Amino acid sequence: MTRTATVKFRATEQEVAKIEELAKAAGYSKSEYVRLVAMGFQIQPQDTK
Repeated sequence: MTRTATVKFRATEQEVAKIEELAKAAGYSKSEYVRLVAMGFQIQPQDTK
């Protein structure tokens, strides 16, 4: 699937930092993380064992 549409939204610096933190913990890019959460998926941090 080719993604051609762009979605932009405003966020505070703290919100962006939290998105980055959660995305990294789950092993996703910011874009992938936001897409998955927007689609209703419940994302869990990766097991770091």
